[in-house]
Amino acid sequence: MSREDKNLASKERVLHLVDQELTNLGEEHKRQINHYKHQLQQMSEEIKTLQEEKERIRAMEKTANQQKADLVSDQSFERFEPLITHSVLDQWIEASSAEDGRFILEVCKKFWIKGDIEMVTTIFRKLARRPFSLFHNDLVIEESIQFLLEQILVDDEMLEVVNDALVWEIFHLVIRLHEAPYRDKISYFIINHADSLTENIYYMNEPSIMVIYLRALMTYDLKDLLKVSLHHLIDVEWEFIKDVIKKKDVAFLFWYSYLFEMEEAFINIVSLDSYFPKGEENEIKLFRLLETTVKLSEEDVEGYIDRLKSLLNVKETTLLKERINDISENSFAWPHTELTENTTSKEHSLNEKSALKEMGYQIIGLTPSSRWKILEKAVPELGLRRVVMTISYNIKLRKGQKNGTVTYQRAIAEWEHDLAKLKERYYQKDFTWPNP
Repeated sequence: MSREDKNLASKERVLHLVDQELTNLGEEHKRQINHYKHQLQQMSEEIKTLQEEKERIRAMEKTANQQKADLVSDQSFERFEPLITHSVLDQWIEASSAEDGRFILEVCKKFWIKGDIEMVTTIFRKLARRPFSLFHNDLVIEESIQFLLEQILVDDEMLEVVNDALVWEIFHLVIRLHEAPYRDKISYFIINHADSLTENIYYMNEPSIMVIYLRALMTYDLKDLLKVSLHHLIDVEWEFIKDVIKKKDVAFLFWYSYLFEMEEAFINIVSLDSYFPKGEENEIKLFRLLETTVKLSEEDVEGYIDRLKSLLNVKETTLLKERINDISENSFAWPHTELTENTTSKEHSLNEKSALKEMGYQIIGLTPSSRWKILEKAVPELGLRRVVMTISYNIKLRKGQKNGTVTYQRAIAEWEHDLAKLKERYYQKDFTWPNP
């Protein structure tokens, strides 16, 4: 075979191989196209199924929303109320849409109006642990929350209706809602109702509620109101709660006093050694060490503050570190324990708008017989306990001020006269009579 023939044969083999390879590639391409067509068909069917499912879910949601709307109507609520169990509430609160938030608050309002305090407490407890359906910029949610806060915490009759657990859970939820879009609205609500809130909370004589109220004020950065409330608690309310307060709450109040440079006032009123013996490892050990000449390293301070994490949250421990650092940097400054004029006027305002005051009761401008006529009307309307606590509050507040027993001698005598008369006329030993 000639060289040309060999070259030709070689080219033909190459062309045959190329043709065979192209044929194989074409077949593979067809197989891939068919595979993709099959996948596309499957995806189209899945999309159609998903669209149908979406429409079905929309229909279900529409039906569910209609059922919820029907449920909170007065007639339906009466019929279905016995079926609203804890597990049903859990399912409702598990949801997180604005519609769900509006619905659960409406249910809560229905129970409140009906007077079912136990269910209202349960709803607030569950919402405080899972408040996500309330984290919407929704006017209905805002108004519902404000309605419930005003009805439960501010209304004049709240002390006769609510229990400690409900008030505690409400403030627990208020603290959780500090990241909600309407945080400022809640803050304004607290400021605008500060007098009534403080009066009602302190009259409950429950330390845990006082503590969570102060924490709520801290959470919303209402530090001026917090200082006034804390000062009042130390100077006036301590006498009423000292026999029932828990050790951890004493420690909490002490460190809050320390944060606002009121620890000396606290120590003057509270016998710390009876709660926290010297030499023991306890919640105020850090303060005891700071009082001594012992030089604490930054690591030591961090270690002691770390032990307070079950008592104070991150914001509070951060403020505590700042206070300790300020003292270290600025050396020692002798503390003052006298009430300032500004503080006194703020404390005085706490009770100026009491329900008893609104009924016309006051010392200035009234004779004893005129005051007694007002008290005779106030006792059946407000309850003896509230009337007595209001008057006792004013006596303790004035006595607690600088030269108060002299400055307010006449007013104190008149109040004490009214208390004695109330005790003689109405007291049935159904609560502990105050000793202002």
